[in-house]
Amino acid sequence: MLILFGAMELFLLIFLARTAARREDGELQGGWQEKIPFDLYLLVDGTIIALLCVAVEEVYSYVSFYTPPYDVLLLAISFALAVLVFAAWVTFCARVKVGRLWKGTIIYKLLRLCWKIVRSGAGECSAPSVAALWVCCTPSRSSGARRWAALWSA
Repeated sequence: MLILFGAMELFLLIFLARTAARREDGELQGGWQEKIPFDLYLLVDGTIIALLCVAVEEVYSYVSFYTPPYDVLLLAISFALAVLVFAAWVTFCARVKVGRLWKGTIIYKLLRLCWKIVRSGAGECSAPSVAALWVCCTPSRSSGARRWAALWSA
């Protein structure tokens, strides 16, 4: 029986990976989950999964086995865990297919912003210090203000 359930789960994972981010006409398009930054999504999803695992452990530690109300509770928690894991798998596959796995993270956006600040300040400042870079990129100077506005508009 365990082999049968393992085979069904493997089939479901492969099926979800192949159909993720596909519309009925075959075009690739992300859904509402792909609009959330991936690292933030994984943080929230992982936190909820960890809390549900702690809840399962607490239920097991205080309850004798085969108690009907608690069996239903454990079944519901297991179902919620399965949904969260499969949702994370589907959004991961969709982001890989669309090509937005790395570009759809907060870390990428922060690193890109830092790179733009460094690149815009490198033309005027030759000193490698952070203070010199800050002076070059502050909006108090007229050319710095244009650069600052260009950084945030992109």
